[in-house]
Amino acid sequence: MAKPKITVLISLIGKHPQHVEHFIKEKGTNLKRVYLLHTCDKDQPANRDGNDNESKCKECGRGGLIDYGKLASNTIKILKEKHDDIKVIPETYEDAHDIHELQIRIDRIVKDEQKNHETILKNIALEISGGTNIAAAAQIFAVYNLGIVPFYVDNKPN
Repeated sequence: MAKPKITVLISLIGKHPQHVEHFIKEKGTNLKRVYLLHTCDKDQPANRDGNDNESKCKECGRGGLIDYGKLASNTIKILKEKHDDIKVIPETYEDAHDIHELQIRIDRIVKDEQKNHETILKNIALEISGGTNIAAAAQIFAVYNLGIVPFYVDNKPN
């Protein structure tokens, strides 16, 4: 079976958005559009141990609020500057813990691509590396329900 010619990427971005750049480098030779889904929350995610004051994340530092809207804006700006041949489309969603909202947003993007750009399903990738655990579940449901191509990027050099 021939590898899909990915022309559209849908990806969630949050605290660690490097997976998008990694995807573009490895699989993005045919990319025309990248949809970046993100929230604009300002939140410090709870530590799995229940200690909200300690963050294990070296990029984010210890404690304090994380401005996901600002992180998304920076990522979008960098990608637009670096990849002027790819249209970067930001898509804001409200609740990172709502499994239905995210599925609906992904469904709308896919249907829009099919209707307005005549994109075939096998050329639409959903990169499932970003987001909360519930967002990952929503992405898997979307892949299954829509028949689009899933990708996972581990950010490790090949």
